Amino acid sequence: DSLCICAGVGEDASFDMRLIEQFRASVHGLDPTPRAIAYVEREHLQERGYRFHPIGLWRKDTTLFFYSPRKKEHVSHSIVNLQQTSDGFDAPVMRLRSFLDTIGGDAPIDMQKIDIEGAEHAVIAEILGDAIRPKQILVEFDQPASISRVVSTINLVRNAGYTVAGFDKWNVTFVRRDHDQ
Repeated sequence: DSLCICAGVGEDASFDMRLIEQFRASVHGLDPTPRAIAYVEREHLQERGYRFHPIGLWRKDTTLFFYSPRKKEHVSHSIVNLQQTSDGFDAPVMRLRSFLDTIGGDAPIDMQKIDIEGAEHAVIAEILGDAIRPKQILVEFDQPASISRVVSTINLVRNAGYTVAGFDKWNVTFVRRDHDQ
């Protein structure tokens, strides 16, 4: 019965689906990119218990421009224009607090995955500023322009009561200290 929010689906929801299949978790995937939407529909993921929402996660509720990746075969778009391109599309974005309100989210978040192409710094600051404290936060830091920004965000999460439980390259797993095993 765990609540998992997975921001950034792309064309691979295998991790998300494993949470459903192995742990019977309630998984909500968020991704407004056209290829992610087509992927979820093509794979019939919603028929398998996956709750998909074609929105992005951001620090306020609005509509933003998502910039295309430099390589057209890549799926990931970025609201911070990570790859310095000019084409893209407009899509709705929401604060995590607003999203939780729309799904009736009174339950605590057991796991928050964040793979959102450079927007992770602003979103993490917003989540913690809203006093939302998932038991686990899994984040991919995308090609940072400054290592000091990554360190600053990691310190922000640690100061909010989390421990770094693991890392692999730019992927970091945080566990809330009161939930360390």
